[in-house]
Amino acid sequence: MVCLTSNNGQTQQVRALMDSGSQINLLAENVVQRLKLPRYLTNVPVIGVGGSRAHIRYKVVVRMKFSYSDFATNVECLVTPKVTGTIRSTCVNIDSKNIPPGILLADASFSSPGEIDMLIGAELFFQILMQGQIKMSNRLPTLYETQFGWVVAGSYEQPEEDNPVCANIAMTDGLENIISELTVAMKMDVWSSYPFMNL
Repeated sequence: MVCLTSNNGQTQQVRALMDSGSQINLLAENVVQRLKLPRYLTNVPVIGVGGSRAHIRYKVVVRMKFSYSDFATNVECLVTPKVTGTIRSTCVNIDSKNIPPGILLADASFSSPGEIDMLIGAELFFQILMQGQIKMSNRLPTLYETQFGWVVAGSYEQPEEDNPVCANIAMTDGLENIISELTVAMKMDVWSSYPFMNL
């Protein structure tokens, strides 16, 4: 859970998903409305899983801070009606006895399905991630220390069920076009006339 603060001092606890593969930060429309955040016009084409595309028209700036540490920062987020699907799709049965004493979880309800209000991308991911790691057991995920408490990540053995799986990545269309153009240029060997590019 992350605490967001608007310019007029309103605060809101939101459930955030950290995604080191995302080039952008996202914030759900209903949070923007509750905090009465001023919107700024933008026009960002966003690409998701499977090449799905969406054009985002508004962005906001919000203050993000954590009770676990003194870390705080202003975050620019694109506004979207829905950040992602429900995380998790099923309940995870992790006995509280597996979590070491003194560990402050960022989200005490992490094992229950819930809506995600915010996606934190690569720009902040590694600033938020700290050094602590605790492996609970070979069959359970790992605890990772972050600026807003300990989070749970990794594989978890459970009976197979016919439930949807969430996969999240978001990138702007511009970078994909640049990568595509570079790939074509490399196939055409246009770099041969530039000695510094001959590796």
